Amino acid sequence: MVFDTVAEVEELVSVLVDLPRSKNRVKKVYDYLRDAPGPRDSGYRGVHLVYEYGASKKEYHGLRIELQVRTRLQHAWATAVETMDLFSGSELKYGKGDADVLRFFVLVGSLMAYEEGTAPVPGAEGTREELAAELARLEANVGVLERLRGYAAIVGEHAKTDRRNTLTLELWRTEGQLTVTVHETLAAAEARITELEALDDEDLDAVLINIARISQLRDAYPNYFADTGRFTEFVVACLKEEGEQAPQEVSRSRGMSV
Repeated sequence: MVFDTVAEVEELVSVLVDLPRSKNRVKKVYDYLRDAPGPRDSGYRGVHLVYEYGASKKEYHGLRIELQVRTRLQHAWATAVETMDLFSGSELKYGKGDADVLRFFVLVGSLMAYEEGTAPVPGAEGTREELAAELARLEANVGVLERLRGYAAIVGEHAKTDRRNTLTLELWRTEGQLTVTVHETLAAAEARITELEALDDEDLDAVLINIARISQLRDAYPNYFADTGRFTEFVVACLKEEGEQAPQEVSRSRGMSV
């Protein structure tokens, strides 16, 4: 469930927890906004309700159901993380991956908390200005926004195809250049990845993606373009505000070719 405001999220949660006639009972509430356990270290925010099923299908009695409730801004953060994990081969949602990219999403999570009036992410409790300044430095180094824009273009081009081909993505971080190659066979794609990995270049991110997985991404996030667009717009606004306050610290811009 996705809402515009934190107030709407909390209102729905309060109603669902106390529904008197529901046969599916809420057994546990995980509040990643304010109360226990509070915001996750990763930057993820939202409220999860864990139900125990007790309705008409008796064979399912006792099984658990999880309902996630969050704002559009929080959902945009989650969509961006899922996108990065799919295309980069990382596991950011599990705290694994490039340390700078992980920190990037932590900072964005805290800036979103400022925007919505909720608790900041542990380890990122600085002022808005401090968080935005650190975010600008990280974006200059790892180019998360550039990657997301490039990935969105790939999704738009390939997500609706029925073909089951594979793609190799080559991102040269310093130049900000993303090259996408469609391969007719898995063997050809694997050969290209092996060739790129042999370069052993820390400036290169190379990953193999199955087109069917891109389709699954859009199935899981039907508002994919709106969500990733909302995330990038929010971050750009934070960086712009930081740049206006500290014009001497201007991050270098880089081109992205797809």
